Amino acid sequence: MLRFIAVGALLTAVAPGQTVWTQCLDNSYINHGTNICQSFSPLGDSSHWRAYSPAQENQTRDFQIEHVTFGINLSQWADGLPVKVNLYADTSPGAPGPFTDLTLLATAEVVVYDDPGFETAVFDPPVPFFIGSGADLAVEVFLDVPDNNFTWIVFGANEAGQTLETYFHAVNCGFPDPVPLTMFGFPPERAGIVDVGVSDLNIGTRYCETNLNSSGFRARIYATGSRVLAANDLMLAARQLPPNQFGYFLMSDTQAFVPYFGGSLGILCLGLPIERFSNDVLSSGPLGEVSFALDWTQLPGGLTVQVGETWNFQYWFRDVGNTSNTSDAVSMTLE
Repeated sequence: MLRFIAVGALLTAVAPGQTVWTQCLDNSYINHGTNICQSFSPLGDSSHWRAYSPAQENQTRDFQIEHVTFGINLSQWADGLPVKVNLYADTSPGAPGPFTDLTLLATAEVVVYDDPGFETAVFDPPVPFFIGSGADLAVEVFLDVPDNNFTWIVFGANEAGQTLETYFHAVNCGFPDPVPLTMFGFPPERAGIVDVGVSDLNIGTRYCETNLNSSGFRARIYATGSRVLAANDLMLAARQLPPNQFGYFLMSDTQAFVPYFGGSLGILCLGLPIERFSNDVLSSGPLGEVSFALDWTQLPGGLTVQVGETWNFQYWFRDVGNTSNTSDAVSMTLE
């Protein structure tokens, strides 16, 4: 038996540096009911699915999945049990599956309780997804319970409707592969999965953990895009910075570890000689983050680089109290 139940409303949130992929029209979660498959054993074998096409999301770079958000409308005897979120690479476009076309990438779990609410499964570390594979991303959310356990969860929905179909899978109810919810006559807005948080895949290798800054966090550097020199598509970013402070990126072909250099509160992770992007001073703004599109043809001091060379990058910034601080560093070999 399929059933759906209506309850209240909640909203989703976006983490800094992430892009949210949503197929819900207003990007908000509403406890408006969806469905479960009720069979004799087990009751909680049903799962909800969405399929995401990187091309349709205008994602042209390799990316990483950071979170999946879903809603719980109603649960019974689920206190302390894990909801599982599975990520798959799907080689057949459109609907998720069949299972023969799915490759499991990662699983995250969220412990749930017998209360309606808004849950986020965080993937730490983020799960890489490579555009060159030509696959879509399929997401599954389900409560995994043992046989003869009469536990079930009704996943939440989005009342404003959706842009693409939600899918449903329940072996015990005769659906061995995901099928569209609309085939059961349910309104198209009955959607359990609200959104997926992604970001461009960080390239290179992090090293050299730095000190806390006045924001209360350690600044982190990110390198996304491509390490292919001819593509000239490298984006540097730094996050967890003190707000509204100025700084710029540094680069070097050597590494070092120099704490409190020149009176700074940070750690210099680059060795000499160091090239400074001092003509490209950036402000961290109210969000405490910066980004910079590096142009390999316009490097400081007329520097030129070659395929096969390894280069290291770091962000240096002013901190409160008339001092400075640094991010960690990232190293990459050019192709």
